[in-house]
Amino acid sequence: MAFNLPTEVITHILEFLATPTDVHALVITSLVSRKWCRLSQRILWHSPCIRDNLAWNQFIKMIQIPEHKRYCEQIKTMDLTHLSSHLIDVSNLQLMITQCTKLQILRINCQNLHSINGLAVYIGTYLPHLQILSLLQAQTLVDSSLKSIASGCQQLKSLELINAHLISNESIQYLISTCIRLNYLNLSQCPSLTGDLLYHIGNSLIAPNLHYLSIGGTNHQVNSKHLNYFLSSCQELKVLDLSKIEFKSSISPSSSLHRSSSSSSFLEISKHIPKSLQTLKLMDTMGISMNELISIKKSCLNLELELGSSLNQLLQCQLNDDNDDDSYRSSNIKTMLTRRHDSAFFSSRDFGVDFFCNVNNTGIEIR
Repeated sequence: MAFNLPTEVITHILEFLATPTDVHALVITSLVSRKWCRLSQRILWHSPCIRDNLAWNQFIKMIQIPEHKRYCEQIKTMDLTHLSSHLIDVSNLQLMITQCTKLQILRINCQNLHSINGLAVYIGTYLPHLQILSLLQAQTLVDSSLKSIASGCQQLKSLELINAHLISNESIQYLISTCIRLNYLNLSQCPSLTGDLLYHIGNSLIAPNLHYLSIGGTNHQVNSKHLNYFLSSCQELKVLDLSKIEFKSSISPSSSLHRSSSSSSFLEISKHIPKSLQTLKLMDTMGISMNELISIKKSCLNLELELGSSLNQLLQCQLNDDNDDDSYRSSNIKTMLTRRHDSAFFSSRDFGVDFFCNVNNTGIEIR
């Protein structure tokens, strides 16, 4: 009966076995018939399961066999994040890229990887169909190499650059003007980027379709005016990560109204947040007070604020106690603070009560 099933139905059934735990069963099905063998091999080669360096070395030997060249063109996904990068020969990576030219998904851990910039040129030259690229621990990647990737991989929809210390706004601006299909952009821990990047992204062609953006962990300053413009431009945004950055006012510090203007500018953030936004990450973010967080939360009831577990509890406590008297609120907040372990500073301006506290890893001081 199984032999009479349409090819599409058999393929759909076999695809359920294309997981690391069931891959052995998929190999067995290839023995049923020539047709099943052909279909099974197509699925097996689609996403090779490479869990360690030994499997990687065996894979490299296989793709050098002339008879296997046609199978290389069937490979669509290559995840090498589990490998020890210091044991990988860059020439083998280059060989894989030149053979697997139909790759759509590529993930590499670049830590301790030599010649990452030469590898980037290969990616831009041989992988025009690439849609998802993840380069983890890319400390030595430079702007010119990222531009090579952007020029050759214009079908990119998702880019993840983690710890790319040398990447600046220049190459990211080139990227978003070239790869206009991008909807996922993770630029975590890229310290050479500056806060005005938000304005450039909001002013680019990718803004209307952007779903995810992370510029967290960079410790740079973000202008409130640029953030508001970015939020207004990205109406499909679902996740925004601004962890470990510092907000600054667009008003000159010399102005006598600087303090009040700064506060009001941040309170306006809630007016620009798109309805699509589901998660806003502000862990260890500086320059925004609890009053401003409360304003955002009240204006966007369905928005999930990620502030760290203790700060989330603290925010919820404040929201629940808004209508209570100061003494009760003070007692509640002190109780919540005894549970936190992160580092933060809160004052009476944040809670409307006559005390301030300094919270750090060693304890809590309330006066």
